Amino acid sequence: MMTYRHVLAPIAMLQLLAAYLPTALEIAPSIAERATKDGIPPELPLGPFFAIWGVIFLAYIVFAIYALRHDTELSRRLAKPLALAGLGTALWMPLQQIVGNPVLDLLALLPIGWVTWLAAYRFDTMRGLGGSAIKWTADVLTGLLSGWLTVAIAISVPRAGRYLLGQGPTDSEWISLWSVLAVVSTATWVYKRYISRTIWYYTAAAWGLLGIVMNNWLRTDFGYFLWITLAFGLWLIYRRWATGALGSTTSYIAKKSQ
Repeated sequence: MMTYRHVLAPIAMLQLLAAYLPTALEIAPSIAERATKDGIPPELPLGPFFAIWGVIFLAYIVFAIYALRHDTELSRRLAKPLALAGLGTALWMPLQQIVGNPVLDLLALLPIGWVTWLAAYRFDTMRGLGGSAIKWTADVLTGLLSGWLTVAIAISVPRAGRYLLGQGPTDSEWISLWSVLAVVSTATWVYKRYISRTIWYYTAAAWGLLGIVMNNWLRTDFGYFLWITLAFGLWLIYRRWATGALGSTTSYIAKKSQ
């Protein structure tokens, strides 16, 4: 019987095709190129930082092969949300590259982010049940994907707002800056409080913020974006190190106390 764990491998291949085929066939520009078509927004990570998708895709493929061959609690619990996230990503990438409508991009990213967080939550509930190479892969996959999608959603918010207001990429730059940091800050608090204790979420979020820092260092004149974003990223990492994270244990403890 066909289950979600059986479709992960085809979806993994579909993601790769969706990400690279339009650019390779010169049908559409890359995601980074599309985002800078009308100018360079200060909240956008520098192009090379989008290479994190390669690491995410690799982890997805490894887990997909494992899930195809092993019917375990891990593969069953993560298969559905990862399948939905992978399918959503495979649809969103060509939509972003070919259509390039900022509002549609944001609306498409929200449900992908939701199911990715669900996958991270489900893995976090299994974190204390022993370790293995495939569990490490699942941790990397769900953590990096949920962290990077948080950044993607955050930078899509000001882009969609400027589109609706008919503004250029460097208009209302202060609103753009604070909206990105507000989304990342709020999402990170919710994530560490209720979703997962993984450090890989912070790795992806910090990578995205560093990309914004480098973008403003090398390509724009918004120096304050550089320093404020750098300070915010360091503060985010410090808070995770200093206060830790509860993740899925919050819900677990609540259920046990009833």
